[in-house]
Amino acid sequence: SMPPSFPYCWCTIKDADYPPAADGFLYMPRMYIRGCGQPIFDWYHWYDIDSASDGGIVEISTNDGITWTQVTPELGYPCPALSPGSALSGQPAYTGTSDGWEYASVDLTPWVIYSEVWLRFRFASNATGSAPGWFIDDVGLTEAYGVIKGTVDLGYTTDESGATVQIAALENSAVSNSAGQYMLDRVKVGTWNVSCTRPGYAGQVEIGVAVARDETVTV
Repeated sequence: SMPPSFPYCWCTIKDADYPPAADGFLYMPRMYIRGCGQPIFDWYHWYDIDSASDGGIVEISTNDGITWTQVTPELGYPCPALSPGSALSGQPAYTGTSDGWEYASVDLTPWVIYSEVWLRFRFASNATGSAPGWFIDDVGLTEAYGVIKGTVDLGYTTDESGATVQIAALENSAVSNSAGQYMLDRVKVGTWNVSCTRPGYAGQVEIGVAVARDETVTV
């Protein structure tokens, strides 16, 4: 199966099975996430790993690699605990065979209090394990976004166009069409005040509009 960014991807070993007693790491660049609403670390992967014996996990460090903590992907790991014998014995992990190239992600919101985080992929096998391994591609860090839409009612006019709807804190704005409809796209997850202004009309503000990931809010 071809990786999304063919011919490039990261893998345990190219064109060969991984060896027994492996304990390897793939380090990502350090990431600055303080101030993000809901940062999402995501990737695509394909794996064929000796089931329940060998496996791969994702770890995070908030102290420049002095200590590492395993993180749980949003859809979890397929194995609740690897069997004894590897460096990851007893830990939940990716193991077995994936359904082709699969999308995976970790919500980093609990770590936005730190100015910098460091993530790594870790793979380990026991003394007898050997299989094609773990292949990783299109690793990224994105903000979670939602959408705000609604209709402006200017009153006593058949043309509702030209009203500016904006979230000043995000510098995100839209202008209503003739029916008064507007849409604010890619609104960062959080709670925002949405204002509406047009020359000659009194401005209005909708206080505390909550925006969740991949959701559309109508106000």
